[in-house]
Amino acid sequence: MSATREALNLDDLQGILNATIDDKLHERGLPVAWGYVTLMPRMIVPEGECNWTYDWEETDTEADDVARSVIEGFKDRYDVLPG
Repeated sequence: MSATREALNLDDLQGILNATIDDKLHERGLPVAWGYVTLMPRMIVPEGECNWTYDWEETDTEADDVARSVIEGFKDRYDVLPG
C-alpha cells in the first residue's frame, strides 16, 4: 500500500524544496548559493509516482548529492496541485 502524498501548488513546493536544500547545505557547511531546482509538472504519471519532475544546473558534487537526497524525499511525500 502506497502512502498518500500531500499536494501543494507548484510554486509553494518549489520554494519549500529549495529552502530545505539550502538548510541541508548549511548544516553540512556547504555553500548555500549552489543553484536552484526548478520543478515542472509531468504530463504522464506512472501509478504510484509523483506528478512532477525537476531540473537544475549541477555544480559541486557534494552539494548535488545533498540536493538529490532532499529531492528523493520530496518525491515520496509531495505532489503538485493540478493547474
